[in-house]
Amino acid sequence: MCVIKDCVYKFGVDPIWYAAKEEITYLNSFKMKTSVIFGVWQMSMGTFIKGMNAVYNGHWIELIFVVFTQMTLLMALFGLMDTMIVVKWLTDWDARGESAPAIIQFMITMFIYRGVPQDPTEAKLIEGQQETQVFLLIVALITIPLMLFVEPFWWKFKHGRANQVDDGHQRLDDSNPEMLEYKALLEQQLPKGGPKEHGFGEVFIHSMIETIEYSLGTVSNTASYLRLWALSLAHSQLAKVFFDYTISMMGLQPSPWAIPAMALIYYLFMAVTFGVLIFMEGLGAFLHAIRLHWVEFQNKFYKGEGYPFKAFSYEANIANQKAVL
Repeated sequence: MCVIKDCVYKFGVDPIWYAAKEEITYLNSFKMKTSVIFGVWQMSMGTFIKGMNAVYNGHWIELIFVVFTQMTLLMALFGLMDTMIVVKWLTDWDARGESAPAIIQFMITMFIYRGVPQDPTEAKLIEGQQETQVFLLIVALITIPLMLFVEPFWWKFKHGRANQVDDGHQRLDDSNPEMLEYKALLEQQLPKGGPKEHGFGEVFIHSMIETIEYSLGTVSNTASYLRLWALSLAHSQLAKVFFDYTISMMGLQPSPWAIPAMALIYYLFMAVTFGVLIFMEGLGAFLHAIRLHWVEFQNKFYKGEGYPFKAFSYEANIANQKAVL
């Protein structure tokens, strides 16, 4: 640990915290905020991949009014929260003579009180904090009707009623020989007979479900990443308990039996550590990581509709589908 008085670590955590009474309080706060930052980053990557799929398929309306609006919604709310976490970490509050404000209170003030602080003496994270919160809250509210209405009505305008479409976007014209060939390829790829009939109502309901799921998911999915914090807390506390009640209590005590005891206690500690921490905790972390990838990450772009993951459109993929078949 640092031996210089008033030493401040520019990167990482001062190891003196591991010997402090406030160890759990301090490290818990750090791990909780870090897990949320990783969560928002991964969800942003999932939305970005959805945008890449839209570009690949030529679905520009989806890219502009669904993907961009979803990313805007996520960044306006939880991107702001992550930014404020970093700002709080990088601010020298002692030099400012103020106490660091709580990030949770910052978000509650934004949603419930429209940025108006309930405690006038509470320190501000940034200049123009109230105006920024109100502006981003309005932006987040605007994105919801854009996600909900634009794509279904564009689909109705482009295709009209009762047009047979591929994935709700591309019309299959039976009078075009190339389209007939493409339809035959689709029938071999899609389950249960190929493309389905989509009416405006079905497309609108699908858009409504996706809008509700993504909007509510920005909250629930972000909170779900707190499982990383819980796993880290359980792992570190178990490791500390095992060390304190084996190596520290029996092997490091000043006594003539310390060295022989250490020779035996070490193998006990190693066995317990491997069995509980490496195997059980490792398996738990592995399963939680799979769940986060499947639910919070892949639901942003993966549909699971039965055809190959790389979605195909007529203009871009007819040659590729011929080569595959």
